[in-house]
Amino acid sequence: MMPFSGGKVHEKKMTRYFAKYLEHSSMGTLWVKALQVGWRGMYPTRPEIDIMWGSKRGLDRCPPVTAAEIKYFSAPFERVPSPPPYYSGVDEALALLLFGIDHSVLIHLVDSHLMGSYLRSLEVTRLMIKSLHLPIGYRVYKIIRRDDNVVFKTKALVGEQLMDLEKLWIDPPPNPSLDVPQVQKNREVLFKQLRISKFC
Repeated sequence: MMPFSGGKVHEKKMTRYFAKYLEHSSMGTLWVKALQVGWRGMYPTRPEIDIMWGSKRGLDRCPPVTAAEIKYFSAPFERVPSPPPYYSGVDEALALLLFGIDHSVLIHLVDSHLMGSYLRSLEVTRLMIKSLHLPIGYRVYKIIRRDDNVVFKTKALVGEQLMDLEKLWIDPPPNPSLDVPQVQKNREVLFKQLRISKFC
């Protein structure tokens, strides 16, 4: 449960909440950075990296490094818009691999009242990533905004059925581009800028 300042929550704000949730739920075993932009010496420098994380050993930040593209689907409670395109965020998640990270994950965050009408689209996203063997992982979380808190859930009531959203998840495979010279250079810059140890 993350503190919530109220009002309309935009994607960047929800990304920061999710970064805090990830760090808190790891019980101190992960380092987490939110909303990072590529640095000088990298090519390309876009897209923005919504969240990155890796393991912690003492004070050291260690690999493997995972980056995530966050897409937050929200709407006022009185309105349920059409589901987003099933490919929403897939291109950015693939592009993150060029930064030299070890893994890339697409994360869809969905307001609780939208889950029922959006479920089919989320299932198609999983099907596409899995059947095409795309080198990215996938996660889905239900978002509950309650009073002054944001809650991230992995179970959702769809109709009268309680669904385990982790059944939609896909573990990210290793980055297949790590032997490309420009990607290796990007990885060097990334590790230097974020002070990630190579000797963990």
